[in-house]
Amino acid sequence: MAVGSVVAPFAVFNGSDGNPLNNASIYIGQPNLNPQTFPVNVFWDEAGLYPAVQPVRTIGGYFSRNGTPAKLYVNGSYSIAVYDSAGRFVYNSLHEVDVLAEELANAVDPLKGAALIGRGFQVAQNVAEAITFSKSSPSKFVFILGYYAAGDGGGGAYMVKLSGTANGGTVIAMNDGGFLHLCQSAPATLRQWGCKGDGITDDTARFLACVGFGANFHVPDGTFMVGPVGPAAVPPYPAGPLAEPNRTSASVLASGQCVTGNGPRSILSWNNPTKQAFFYMKDAVNCDVSDVSFIGGYSAMILDPTSDGSVENCGLTRCYLDGQLIGMIGGRQLAIDPTGSRICIRPYAIGCKFKNIVVHGVTMSNCQRPFVSDGDFKDCTGGFCVDYSQGTRGGIMDNIIGNNVLHGVKVESSNVAGGIDSVLASERCILTQLNISNILGIGVLINSANDRILISDSILHGVVNDSAASLICLDSVTGFSSTGQCILSNVIATATIGGCLLNGLASGTLPTIVTGCNFVGKSFCINNRITKLLLEDSVIYADPASGNCINTGIGSLNNMDGFTIRGCYLTGVNGLAEQGTATTWRNVSISDTEFNIGTYAVFAGTATGGNFSFRFSENKINRSSAISAAPVTLPVTAGAMITDNRFNIIATATPAAVATSTGTTKSRISGNISTVGFSIAAPDASTTANTNNNITDAVYLA
Repeated sequence: MAVGSVVAPFAVFNGSDGNPLNNASIYIGQPNLNPQTFPVNVFWDEAGLYPAVQPVRTIGGYFSRNGTPAKLYVNGSYSIAVYDSAGRFVYNSLHEVDVLAEELANAVDPLKGAALIGRGFQVAQNVAEAITFSKSSPSKFVFILGYYAAGDGGGGAYMVKLSGTANGGTVIAMNDGGFLHLCQSAPATLRQWGCKGDGITDDTARFLACVGFGANFHVPDGTFMVGPVGPAAVPPYPAGPLAEPNRTSASVLASGQCVTGNGPRSILSWNNPTKQAFFYMKDAVNCDVSDVSFIGGYSAMILDPTSDGSVENCGLTRCYLDGQLIGMIGGRQLAIDPTGSRICIRPYAIGCKFKNIVVHGVTMSNCQRPFVSDGDFKDCTGGFCVDYSQGTRGGIMDNIIGNNVLHGVKVESSNVAGGIDSVLASERCILTQLNISNILGIGVLINSANDRILISDSILHGVVNDSAASLICLDSVTGFSSTGQCILSNVIATATIGGCLLNGLASGTLPTIVTGCNFVGKSFCINNRITKLLLEDSVIYADPASGNCINTGIGSLNNMDGFTIRGCYLTGVNGLAEQGTATTWRNVSISDTEFNIGTYAVFAGTATGGNFSFRFSENKINRSSAISAAPVTLPVTAGAMITDNRFNIIATATPAAVATSTGTTKSRISGNISTVGFSIAAPDASTTANTNNNITDAVYLA
């Protein structure tokens, strides 16, 4: 056996972890040259037999012969290179840097190049190229420059795995059976799911794949054309004009699934004449869609619980809605579907902008604690900006602004069953900081069996020739009455044709309260149809040529019992004027109020049932028109107190500050200062005895 250099076993080949290499490849070559390119052909083992063709193999770091470490001999000088079992470079005896640089520069062999260092990225122009890579590559990462083409926004970093469930977005199948798994902490974008967002391509299929995966996702800049996104709806929805055939047909968000966008630049645009909703939740909690723009479609979001509370804390945040039939829907109207309606809990729309909505901007039916805040409504000329309907409990509308809208906001109870029903009533709702201008119809509607409703710190302005009877309507559907209370506080309302407040709620034991308000109306300011009203610290200004500040006795609810005005400033042809035939006035109290009138401060001449317990005290009445009517004109009167008032009226041929039409009993007219006297019809002895200490002076103080 020739004598040569012994390569092994005195040289033990270890990997980067320091452990001896098993099944490594050893190349032996000419001195100072790459052993793979220039091999040495003169080498043998201790048995004198030539081993297999290069490379030779190791076991436990030693040259292996039939699985047993053996000596390996080489004739003369040599170079040696070692690669581990995965083909990764480990060692070269001479010129290691040159050899490594040569192999790192290899852009063809997937086992060399960047892959040679074990975790380097492979780079693909698009998904189509990436799926051709080998799942066996030592590099377990692929960076894709775009979904369809480099730079289209659909690329990202992916990990190569041997298992997975392909969905075309976060997990992509490779041609050889491997899987590319998206690696990023941020939610995947629609472009990474294959949507193009060019405003032309139908992205529906990839959009639905993304939504259906159930994970959070992002809508990037672009216009993504989608629709229809669901099957046609099925009963129990009724046929006819109230039918809502497409409201349950939408892409369904799973519980906890959230969608984000970049605001006005992230657009989902409806792409089909059949209108459906973009998103739909029926058994989901904590779903939020934020900073996304919606164009067209039936609705941006529908919350339609399958059981009470199955949809909770879901809604829109800082979204932009344009051209939907209804911007957002929470719950189902009992009047439309009395058997299928279920309770939603805390649906919300926060910081959203609504434009060109066909019917309602936001409608919440049979919902608990709905919340609409910082909403901006423009050119919504078909319905209400916000509609809390049919059994809304604990709802809040806060900081709502609008311009050029048909109606402002509404809270309404259901009229399905008739009568009072605690399940159907809307209650405990707060409407605050409403600033709505150019209203074509109603500014605020509180309707049917409501309880504890607060309207505060708001400004409402009607346009010329608005279509509503009044900007604020506290009204009732026949068969319903309010058992609670409605309060208006610090509300400014300006009507140009009709009035500011139509008050028709039967308020039970508590009065409707209007405090700190400023109403400017045309033909009237308040049209009152209820028994109880407290009006205080408010300014009421009707057209001085034709308007009444307060009309009462309107419609079928003609009795007044517990009607109070105090600390107010009223300007108009008449202050408080009875319209129609009132059965009875009882417990009417007016105090600390200034009237600037053309005819009457108080007129109840047609209240045929009479006037009982009327109090008119410490008021100031200014009338500059020379007419014969008494500014305070009452029917049959009992128990009246007309005291300490100042009547500053121009004298006429038949002057009177106060006139009663028939009998006056048990009344007191005392301490008044007037430019004219009094005309008290048929006073009884008690009234005569208590008509005293009045001062009459014909001087009118302009």
